[in-house]
This record gives sequence, structure tokens and C-alpha cells, in this order.
Amino acid sequence: MYTSFIRKILVVVFLGIVLPSVTDISSLHAQSYIVDSPFSNKVKAYEGEIIKDGNGVDHARIEYDAPFVEIENGTEVKVVGQCVGQSFVGDQGTVKAIVEYDGKRYYVDAFLLQYSQSNPESVSNIFADEDFSPNSIVVGGKKDTWQQRFNQMDIHSPEGKFWYGYSVPIMIAVLMFVAFVFTVFPSKSVALSRTVVFVAPVIMLGALCLECVYMLRMGSQCIWWCNKDIVGLWGAVGRSIPFVLVMILQISFVRFYLGLFKRVTYVDVPAKWSFISLLIAIIPGFFVAAYAACWITGISPDADFVNDLTPEQWSGFIVKFLILYFIVLVIAPVIICCVRTRTLYGIALGLFFVIYGLATVVALILLILALSQLLWAIVIELLGGLIVLGVILFAGSHGSDSTGGGTKQTYFVGEGGTHYVSGGKGRRMVSK
Repeated sequence: MYTSFIRKILVVVFLGIVLPSVTDISSLHAQSYIVDSPFSNKVKAYEGEIIKDGNGVDHARIEYDAPFVEIENGTEVKVVGQCVGQSFVGDQGTVKAIVEYDGKRYYVDAFLLQYSQSNPESVSNIFADEDFSPNSIVVGGKKDTWQQRFNQMDIHSPEGKFWYGYSVPIMIAVLMFVAFVFTVFPSKSVALSRTVVFVAPVIMLGALCLECVYMLRMGSQCIWWCNKDIVGLWGAVGRSIPFVLVMILQISFVRFYLGLFKRVTYVDVPAKWSFISLLIAIIPGFFVAAYAACWITGISPDADFVNDLTPEQWSGFIVKFLILYFIVLVIAPVIICCVRTRTLYGIALGLFFVIYGLATVVALILLILALSQLLWAIVIELLGGLIVLGVILFAGSHGSDSTGGGTKQTYFVGEGGTHYVSGGKGRRMVSK
């Protein structure tokens, strides 16, 4: 008797201690984070579900048209877990945070959240080991120390805000516009013309160097302002117009530089030197292009290219490698011709062609990718609009056919047993 009573007491005590901790397990493990998007003043949190792959890794399955809520910057949310999922704003957002907001669970790119200082000391940042740098190495564990320092960036820091802002693109556009003005409006003064020949390439060189650093620092995120999932479809279309104009200016400089090149290469440079320079560039150019393609793609050079790379990473690496290798082989004879002039001006012009070619081709690739995504999104929007319009027109025509042309008729019996019908043209007698 006493034994059963004691057992009941122990069960009650056990349930009273354990059950609250079990039911409140999410709140115990939840961590506070501050929404801090460098792109805009709010983030999109999507509804979805968790699925496991063959290795038991949690993946977030989010439909293309999944419902979402917009959470403003500065809002504190509770993170109750993490998983892997496709990012809506960039390659580095493959880690998704599972957040609780307004009583529901949503999925947000983890790099858009900043660890809150309001967390107790016993709680640690679950994303502390993740590298959310824009151009982080995603395959392979070993990094060169210099490359690691160069790529490292906290997007929530003032440095991150600077690179993710509009300052750098605006500076590039202004420099290119100034250089373009110098070359388009020739001067009658000989001294001023010589100054323009020197100043315009220097200004353009500054814009190109800034462009190269920007692309290396930001990776695929350097055209975030053309991403429809960040700024909206028509916002991306409007922001892509200056991008297109800048690229037109940059490509238009080819004619000006070819004129400079002809001035420098008046020295007789035998054709064999072009062929020799091409042979010399084949092997070193292969390694230069391969390493540059690894850097741009985000693949560590020590990675196992057979087992570590996905098909998408393989295709991206091959495309970038072939383009860069082609550029190296094309530019090599130009450099040799400039160097053969035995003048500092020729050497400087040859190096300038290298920077100009690389920056222009990479920028063109980014422009094509951005415009292709926008065009595809516009096509989807137009098709959706046409489908909705077709449904509305079909429903309207079907409704008018079923009601006899849209005229409503009412039959009733009048005084003296007279049968009337009323329609669109008044009342008329049917029978008596």
C-alpha cells in the first residue's frame, strides 16, 4: 500500500519536472538573432518543410510560390534550428535558419541574421563556424592565408555595409563616364590631346581595378541589385539599365585603345614573336586560368575535383576556365608586341590590355547572367498574366453563352390571366 503510494508520488514529481522541460525544449534551445539584411530594410521568410536526404541531412523544401512574410531589419527573432536549402539571394546562403515568428516557423537565409547580444552567456552562436563571406571557398578545406584574409568579410560590419552598398558601383560608373567624356570630345590643342591620351586610360584603369576588386570581393553577389528576389522584378529591371549603359561605355573604349596600340606598335615586330608568345603562354596560361577559375567559382585548388564537386560546380568551373584561358592566349601576343617596343609606355599599355580584357569579359558574363535571369522572370510574369487574362475572358464568354447573350427574362402572369415576359427591351405579351 505504502509502496504504491510512494510510486505515485514519484511519478507525479517526475512528470512535473520533466514534462515542462520537454514541452518547452524549443524555447530552451532557441537563440535570439537580429534581422540585418545588407540589401534592403527587410527580409523574406518563407514557409516550407524539412526533408532528409540519403545522408540524413536536413534540407528545407521551399516551393517557388511559397507563402512568405517580410520581417524588417532590427526585428529580433528566435532561431530554433538550421538546415540546408537553396538561397533566394546568393550562393553563400545555403545554410537556412529556422525561425519562429508570429507563432509560425519560417526559413530565412542564415547570413541575413546577426547574433543578438541579449542571449545569455550559456548560449553560443550556432552559426559561428559558418563562413558567410560573399566569395568564400565552398569546396575544399585548405585556403591560402592571403586569399583567406582577402575573402574574409563580415557582412554586418561597416566594411560589409560598404561593399554591399551602392557606393562602389556608383564610383565605377562615374570614373567610366569621365574617361568616356575625355575620349569622345577631342581637343584642338595638341598639349591637351596628349594629356587626354594619358589621363583617359589612367581613369579607366582605376575603374577597371576597382571593378576587379569588387568582383573578387563579392563574387556572384556583385550584381545583387539585379536580383529580383531582393529588389523585386521591376526594381531589378530599372537597376539593370545603368549596368547595361556602363558596359556599353566600357566596350566602346576598345576603339580608343586600338588607336593607342597602333601608335605604340609602329616598331617592326615579326609575326614569329606573336607565335612564340602564344606557345609560351599555353602552359603557364593553363595554370593561371585554372587558379583564377577556382577563385571565381569558390573552389579551393586542393579540392578533390572528382569526388567533391557537384555537376553544377563542374559546369561553372569549366565555363569560367575556358573563357579565362582564351583571354590569356589572346592577350599574350599583344603583351609581347608592346614589350618589344622597348618602351615603358608599351609595357604599361600591354599590362593595361590584360586588366581591360579580364574585367570586360567577366563583367559581360555577369551582365548576361543577370539579364537572362531577368528575361526569364519577365517571360514567366507575362505568361502568368496571359493565362489569367485567358481564364477571365473564357469565363466571361462562357457565362454570356449560358445566359442567352446576357439578357435576363422574367415570366409572370398579369391581370386577367395575361402572360408577360420582361427583358432588355421592356415588357411584351406572350399569351392570354
